[in-house]
This record gives sequence, C-alpha cells and structure tokens, in this order.
Amino acid sequence: MLKGRGGVLFVLIIIVLAVIVFILLRGGGDGFRLFGTTADTPAIPLDLQPLVPTGWDVQRAPQVACSFDTDEEPERLLIYRYNPTSVRQIPAGGKEELPFAPFGAVIYDTQADTLQPQPESPGPYRPSNLVPYKLLPDYYAGKGQGYLGETGVEIRYSPGLKEGAGCKTDEIYIFGYSGGELPTRLSIFRWASPTAGYQGPHFVGDARIDVGMNSDDNTSIDRVITYNRLRNHRSLLCEVAEHVREIGTPLLFSPVTGAETVDFCFGAPAEPVYPEGVVVALLRGKKEGNGLPAGYLLENAVLPPELDLRNSDPQVFNIVSVGNPSSVEHNPGLGKPCTPQQVGEALSPASTTSATPATWKLWCSRERVSVTTRILLNGSVREATWTLTSIISDRPNSDLIWRIEAVELS
Repeated sequence: MLKGRGGVLFVLIIIVLAVIVFILLRGGGDGFRLFGTTADTPAIPLDLQPLVPTGWDVQRAPQVACSFDTDEEPERLLIYRYNPTSVRQIPAGGKEELPFAPFGAVIYDTQADTLQPQPESPGPYRPSNLVPYKLLPDYYAGKGQGYLGETGVEIRYSPGLKEGAGCKTDEIYIFGYSGGELPTRLSIFRWASPTAGYQGPHFVGDARIDVGMNSDDNTSIDRVITYNRLRNHRSLLCEVAEHVREIGTPLLFSPVTGAETVDFCFGAPAEPVYPEGVVVALLRGKKEGNGLPAGYLLENAVLPPELDLRNSDPQVFNIVSVGNPSSVEHNPGLGKPCTPQQVGEALSPASTTSATPATWKLWCSRERVSVTTRILLNGSVREATWTLTSIISDRPNSDLIWRIEAVELS
C-alpha cells in the first residue's frame, strides 16, 4: 500500500515541478499583450530586451541577422507593431473590437569604439555599443514618410539572403499591405552612413504597387508603378505613375515624364459596365469586348483622323483626365433594331452560334451619353468628347453594353 501511495506521490511531485518550470519559462505572468490577446511574449533577443521600447510589439518573424552595411559584420533586423488601437466590427453588431496597429522596423548594429573609454579604467578591450537605426517610422534625415504597412509586411532582399556565415545584402525591400492581397506600400532601404543610417525612397499606392525587376540579377527593383484611386470612382479607375531608378544613384527613383495616366486599378474588364470604362479600355489599348458586337467601336463610328483607333495594332494613349457622367439621355423612340452598318457582321447568320441564335435582335440607341476626356496626343493635351450609345439583346438575361459612335477633338 505504501509503495502504491509513494508511486502516486512521486507522479504528483513530477507534475507540480513540470507546472512550475512551465510558469518560469513563461516569465511567471501573461507578458506583453497587444489588444488584450493571449499571444505569447515576443521572442526578443536577450541583449536587445533592455533596448526595445515597451510600446513595441516585436514580431517573432522575420528576425534577420545579416550584414546590411559595409562592415561585413551581421546586424539584426526586427519588425514590430506600434500605436495599437481598435475599431468596432460592424458585421458583428458592433459588439466585437477589431485590433489595428501599423508596422515599423529597426536595425540594431553593434559598433566598436562608439562608447568613450574610462581613463581611470584602461584595458585591452574595445568598447562597443548597440546602435538602433530606425527604418520607418522615423523623423530624421528626410525619412518622415509614415509607416511600413497596416495589416502585414513582406520583406525581400537584393542580393537574396544566404543562410549561415557570410550573410550579406545591399538593399531591403519592404512591401506593406492594407488588408488585401496586393501591396499598397513599398519602402526601399540601403545603408548610407553611420550618421544618416539607412536611406531610400518610399512609395504609396492606395490601390496597389507594381514593380519591375532588374533583368541582370532579377532581384533588385529598378521600376515602381503606383496605382492611386480616383475619388469614389465607379469604374475603379486610378491615377498611375511610374518611377525608375537613376543609373549611378542607387537611392534615387525619378518619375517618368509623360508616363502619368488614368487606367484601371486592377486591369481592364472585358466589358466595362459604365461608359467611361469603355473609353478608358479603348484608349489603353484594349480592343475587344465580351458582349455583342465585338469591339468597342460601332462599325460606322465617326472618328477624327488623329485618333487611329481602328489600327489592328492597339495604340495606347495617356489619359490626363476622364469625365464621370452621372446620367444618360433617353431617346423618345426607345431605340431601334441595330443595323449591319452599326454592328457589322453581328446580325448575319454566319456569325451566329448555338449560343447566339439568328432570331436574337440587338437594340441600339435606347440610351446615349457623352464622356469627356483629356488625352496626350502628339505631345499636346487635347480634349476628346466621346458619344456612346447603348446596345442590348432581346434575351431575357442580357445586360446593356456601351459602344462608341462618334469622337470629337477640340
């Protein structure tokens, strides 16, 4: 009996010791909590713990040890979140709080001879110091640009990192996300000097950011395109700007003169719903639509000779501005059947398939609308007025589409 009780007592002692060890490993408490969550305390290296501000929520990954400057000694990159706030979640009836905190980054650099040695305590050892270099957010040396991301960040390097000893890279690329699958921020950092730290440009596109890679090494970014939404635009149109890296100046990206334009934020749909979307699709080099008839121009559309829009090789025009008509004009006769002169072969039996029987009719010009654009044409900004007419099939499940019937330049 005693032997059995002793065995049970031994097991209980082991369990109690295991619980005590677990609590000690956790630090004997809840640790840092962001937004009141139950996440474990971030894994901050022991030598950095006294240096990391208490308001930072340091992320467990990525924590990179690599040489980012010119001394061939590894520095340490930490990603953190700061300024935690919360907002009510509307779909949940306003009862649940959603956390929010932007992302920041810092590089800790071990530098020798940065501390003044004590004359009264001479010795053979060189004094050193852990110097923090903030990437973003930062106030100094022209870097008051904001933050790295809102809901997530992705980090790339040029050249790419190699595991183990001898890790060395020149540039850090941090893509920031704002709740979607596409990046909306890009921050590029490169070592400048011990006093200036890490410098580089910062790009923002509230719809998305696109990049072009250097074809020689396929790791360094030499072109950045930003897509910023036009205010409340129903066709999802963006102001598009392109920046290229200046040769011989690794930190300088300059805007491409004449490349600014208006375009679809996420690519042109096959059949834009709104009339200005049809105009933008045509001007940006898209020729064919999904609906009947194919193409965005009526067969008998009246076009100025300066606009070579019927060329088989799509011409791309830069758009300075585009109108957003809020209403359409209704024809008294509610439109008429489309003629072959308007839609070409769309009504001929040879063009029909099992999905488009010849008995279907297309109705033209029940609605008409004008869209005004300013475009870059032969080096000058010209105003173009586009007249579009509606086309709809007599199918019960058909949708209205827009086609261009006339263009005037002024």
